[in-house]
Amino acid sequence: MNRVNLRFYTYELQEHHTLYLYEWLLVLAHRLGIKAGTAIRATAGYGRFADSHAYPVQELTVNRPIIVEFIITEEEAEKLLTMIATEDVQMHYTRHLVEYHEIGGAT
Repeated sequence: MNRVNLRFYTYELQEHHTLYLYEWLLVLAHRLGIKAGTAIRATAGYGRFADSHAYPVQELTVNRPIIVEFIITEEEAEKLLTMIATEDVQMHYTRHLVEYHEIGGAT
């Protein structure tokens, strides 16, 4: 079945409405009835300034990149993006059409 992969790019210490932005995105999506979402912390990468970074586990105060990802219907994506657009928040996102399947089952 076709779904939308909606992926937001933020930083671990970026805040919005007294929550970290990645937490706020997950809470908002849950309130909109979206069944699942994932926040993923980067362990290494480079960005717009071409600086390469590795983030040691023991450095807790590093502002690491965070990806928040949802695999949702087109309607859910529109609803989520519309809600985010009403907020005073800046972040980047990507949106891709994907095939979504489930394999196996509960025994």
